[in-house]
Amino acid sequence: MLFLPGTEGRKGEGGLRTEGYFKHSYVKRECERESERPNTVTDTNTNTNTNANTSHLTSNNNSWYITDSDNKPIKPAPPEIQQKINQYTTNQSTINQLPLISIITVVFNGEEYLEETILSVINQTYPNVEYIIIDGGSTDGTVDIIKKYEHAIDYWVSEPDKGIYDAMNKGIKLLTGEWVNFMNAGDKLLYLDHLSLVNCKTTNTCYYVKETEKLKKKESLTKLYLTHNTPCHQSVFYLRKELELYDLNYPIIADFEQMTRVCSKSFKPVYTKHLIFSAEAGFSYENTKDKSWKNLKARNYIVKKNMGLFYFTLALLHSLRIKFKKILSNLWD
Repeated sequence: MLFLPGTEGRKGEGGLRTEGYFKHSYVKRECERESERPNTVTDTNTNTNTNANTSHLTSNNNSWYITDSDNKPIKPAPPEIQQKINQYTTNQSTINQLPLISIITVVFNGEEYLEETILSVINQTYPNVEYIIIDGGSTDGTVDIIKKYEHAIDYWVSEPDKGIYDAMNKGIKLLTGEWVNFMNAGDKLLYLDHLSLVNCKTTNTCYYVKETEKLKKKESLTKLYLTHNTPCHQSVFYLRKELELYDLNYPIIADFEQMTRVCSKSFKPVYTKHLIFSAEAGFSYENTKDKSWKNLKARNYIVKKNMGLFYFTLALLHSLRIKFKKILSNLWD
């Protein structure tokens, strides 16, 4: 899906897609025939043609190709894209893949923090990022901030939704990248190391920093870790083919439910060199601090449903330990 269908209450939409500009993943391959090389480009300043295969664009008869969903080359990238990629890969001869990375920002009345989040994404040096912003119909200056940067946003829409996970589902339906990350209003993307993603074969987690705690932490996305904790969603880069829509039957812990589904597809944890800066502890993060029996019971049910009886038993024992410690604390008080 490239655009969301019109809905009542929509306040606007825009971005590069609405102007006919779409992004792809790219792979480098050797041109076997002259006809496979990119076409010539026009110098808009001199109105003359120049060869797109000159040294500043390609070398050693290598060209960048648009890939299909299986990462197989289908046709040469346009000359202007060839030039942009080769500028990025200068002195980095080992780079032969540039996967499209989708970053989704969900926001509602976030004018205080949104601009900082947008700048952290669009100022990355990696040249192949697809940026999507889903606004829940904000009534403050959020939309004005989005419009200020829509020249660097692939698609944005402002319309009512059913909550944060409904908005994130809209983003999932719209994305076309190989990798997906949710960087919501108030979060900052510090470093996007695409080489780490190229070497990953499954959804992975990364390092992140929390401003409020001045803490650098490595998250784990394993079944064992999920029996007693939840990684911040900002620290997870999902492989697109492993990501599913969030289950709206879990209005508070749908991100945890999503992670248990994804984690069940891979036993091996993967860490990357990404660095995420979480400027604000948002809705999802605050929920991880909820140790009420109701919340623990809901989490345990999800573990049993998606990860099986063994991990459910571990999660239950963890919940009972929390409950027992709380009882002892109340007795001492």
